[in-house]
Amino acid sequence: MADTKNPKLLSAICEYGCWACLKDGHGYAPAEPHHPRDGEAGLSQKADDEAAIPLCRKHHRLIHADPIGFRLRYGTEKQINK
Repeated sequence: MADTKNPKLLSAICEYGCWACLKDGHGYAPAEPHHPRDGEAGLSQKADDEAAIPLCRKHHRLIHADPIGFRLRYGTEKQINK
């Protein structure tokens, strides 16, 4: 995995709005980048910026607090990022 940092890309990703809110039909919600940790990076490492997905603060906290529940409802980070 390359050490790819791309602030412009992260900004563009976040402009999309929260992916989970949009999927739930709630419309646009401001987003922050979530970097998946599906075993591609070590436990203390973030994935590259290209793998980031836009999530609002609520859903970003949810994916870290209840990753299994989040994945059951919304899919894996890899599925979302497609």
